[in-house]
Amino acid sequence: MKHQDECRVCKRLITSVGKGKQIIQFAEGNYCSKYCKLFDKQGLKMINGAEKHGIAKYKGFNYWPKINIPCETCGDVVALTHNAERDDRIFCSIKCHRAVKKCKKNAMKDYSLLRILRDNPVWIGIEDLTYVFASVAPFATNAVKVHYLLKKWISKGIVEQDKSSSKSSYRLNPKYQNELLGALVIKHRTPKPYAESLKL
Repeated sequence: MKHQDECRVCKRLITSVGKGKQIIQFAEGNYCSKYCKLFDKQGLKMINGAEKHGIAKYKGFNYWPKINIPCETCGDVVALTHNAERDDRIFCSIKCHRAVKKCKKNAMKDYSLLRILRDNPVWIGIEDLTYVFASVAPFATNAVKVHYLLKKWISKGIVEQDKSSSKSSYRLNPKYQNELLGALVIKHRTPKPYAESLKL
């Protein structure tokens, strides 16, 4: 399933697997990273060296600006930079990543699905959704399993399902488009204390 494309922003060759890149490509077109997607969508420009350093001799050098995004778990600032190690970050720390991963078994499956839906804010057919999910998830899956994972989010009104055609389509409820998905998964997937669950 590997193939290479050219990033529309920096012209870097990209492989459509790993690091969530299949999500980015499916949703928006060919970007090598979250950084380049945001750089393009926000209409950012390279920073001239003279402006960056205040020294005329750096005029011929251009620099990629930092792009700040909120951590998916705590909302603190995550600074994206244009390099392979820091251009796709979504959590501010390992602690915040682990908070999602460990709140419930397989919680990262939920996070990955919600992220796909958020990054592609239109209706997605179950086959396309399963294909993208399988390309970024390190576990075997199929359309039945994907639908099963989505059922809990549909019941909470976070994901919407369109049954008008022979095969269902899904999208993230627009009012959750700007939510911190890590925090959302922690909130809804962390097991409730036994005494509290009896009140439901």
